[in-house]
Amino acid sequence: MKVTQFVMLDVIYQAGEIAHCDLARQLVASEETLSRRLAVARGVGWITMKVGSRSRRIYSMSADGIKRLESAMPYWERAQERIRRELGETDWQNLGAFAEKVTQAAVRAEATPMRNDREDSTRHRREKK
Repeated sequence: MKVTQFVMLDVIYQAGEIAHCDLARQLVASEETLSRRLAVARGVGWITMKVGSRSRRIYSMSADGIKRLESAMPYWERAQERIRRELGETDWQNLGAFAEKVTQAAVRAEATPMRNDREDSTRHRREKK
């Protein structure tokens, strides 16, 4: 199981049921990218989907998906513990805080409208000098 699959399945498992758009928002992923990952997970039988209100796709874990996630969990926990031990507690905490900061900056940047006109790009180049 890939890390991206593990994280996605864990979020679905923790939620019990989760709408596609909410899952994308929680994972800070595009809905299109997530659609491909969810299709793979559905194809191997790890998750199920139903159509909810307003035609929203709602995902939940299958029994096989829960077994797979539970069998992968000890490996995930050991890998995290090894990294935590190598970094030390302070750096581990700093890494988590920095990752959250980068994630929030990316979300804000994605939401900021871009201007691609000549005036804006010329001004940007002048400011960099």
